[in-house]
Amino acid sequence: MTKGRILNWNKINSPPKIAAMAISTVCGVGLLPLAPGTFGALAAIPVVYLTTDLHWLLRSLFWSLVIIMGTWAAKVFDQLMDSHDNQNIVIDEAVGIAITAWTAGGHLQTLAVAFVIFRFFDIVKLPPVRQVDAMSIKISKDADKNILGFISPEWRTAMTVMADDIIAGFQGLFIVLVLQKLGFLP
Repeated sequence: MTKGRILNWNKINSPPKIAAMAISTVCGVGLLPLAPGTFGALAAIPVVYLTTDLHWLLRSLFWSLVIIMGTWAAKVFDQLMDSHDNQNIVIDEAVGIAITAWTAGGHLQTLAVAFVIFRFFDIVKLPPVRQVDAMSIKISKDADKNILGFISPEWRTAMTVMADDIIAGFQGLFIVLVLQKLGFLP
């Protein structure tokens, strides 16, 4: 398995594989040649904005479903491309920005600041984000060792693909909350 922007269109040849590619790449945004993570997070902003007025329970259920579907799609996409943490996968950035912008409401200024803050944490990878991100490499190298018991290496890698951006999203949310508490953001 390799890491990078691996794409073999010949392997996307059935409805489940097409669905996995569409979900993991956020409808193809992850296939853009430059800054796929940035564009993946940017593509999620309209969904974040449209879900902001939902009751917190419905919004939590919606984004939990996105996490579950994204984990499945990342697993399938990586298996198809014989990769791990394929850089075309950007559903994790979509979830991360949704977490960072959780309290933004309909305020475009707060959404914009949340976007910048999330991208900072996603790119810089402050602890524990860096450690979780590095786990996907370790898992693929130690595939024969079943660290988490019943969970296959493919599922563990897909979980770490999502988990590092979820953690970065919470780091960003903390900063947004501080800025809101101090009155710098609505």
